[in-house]
Amino acid sequence: QNGTDGPNGNGRKKKKKKKKGTVVSPPKPYKVMRINSNTASENPGAQVEQQLTRRALLRDAELTPRDLRRIDPSLLQTNNTPALLVNDQTILVNLGVRVIIRPYHALLFEPDTATARRFLAAVEQRQKNSQREQGLRVSDRSLAYDGGYRGIELENGHEISEGVGGSTDGGAAPSDYDLDKTPGGVGGAPIPFELEVVEAALQETTSQLYAKMEFCEERCRQVSKRLQSSINPAVLEELRLTKQSLVELDSRAGAVRQVLLDTLDDDDDITDFTISSTAETEEEKEDEEEEVENLIEYYLQQTETVHSAAEQLLENTRDLEESISVSLSSRRYEVS
Repeated sequence: QNGTDGPNGNGRKKKKKKKKGTVVSPPKPYKVMRINSNTASENPGAQVEQQLTRRALLRDAELTPRDLRRIDPSLLQTNNTPALLVNDQTILVNLGVRVIIRPYHALLFEPDTATARRFLAAVEQRQKNSQREQGLRVSDRSLAYDGGYRGIELENGHEISEGVGGSTDGGAAPSDYDLDKTPGGVGGAPIPFELEVVEAALQETTSQLYAKMEFCEERCRQVSKRLQSSINPAVLEELRLTKQSLVELDSRAGAVRQVLLDTLDDDDDITDFTISSTAETEEEKEDEEEEVENLIEYYLQQTETVHSAAEQLLENTRDLEESISVSLSSRRYEVS
């Protein structure tokens, strides 16, 4: 009974069931800000917002999908690890901001955030300074967001409104590293574009760390003061949250510190870092390498300061917890 449903099919043709295939929607294009270097062939120094598909982004940056995953903002939940990677003619940065740096331009992900706006202002100011006084020592390379971390909003809604450094060592906030003090920046070759961008990213991430440290220090002081008057569930919960914030700060500062250490320890990374290099003599190449090392070492010191302070505050918090535990145990013993 060809073409029927069988003996009881009344001659009707059997309908073929269509296989339901899984429809995969194409990934959303990436919103990026293209930052052109001062020596770019088109629109030098310009900042242009773009929408790039994944394929176009990979082609533009000459990356593999695996490389892109290291800084892909769509993978934020699984990929928030600090990174500073040198790959042929590309530098991948995941330090406070996510940036792909090429010899004559950079692509900044998520350009509409407050963090990105500070970063863009810093890069723009550096480019203006470099263009205006190329080959001369710049007397003032202060960031456009004065002080480095004014108005950085933390994840809990609090904001550090003034640029003050951690009080642990009595120091002030880290000042902007002056690239013009390094060998290639004084009367020599212009500062490479990639170093200007990396410097702005490092400044942003250390500013965030200092702001979080200042917030944690103040929180620790407040909790300690309240515990002197009474021990109650509300204060103990505040102590727990303070400890949690310190653990996060310690982890983040330690991760950034390790990234910078790994970069310094890799001779190939230091050598390949200046991807727009025009150095010809051995002396010029050595000057560029020294420039890179000086920059990373400076921010490594700043990161280590935060990391050490966070560890000390965390240790003090744990001691306070232990003291409270002993006190509560003693009270329970007295009651019994």
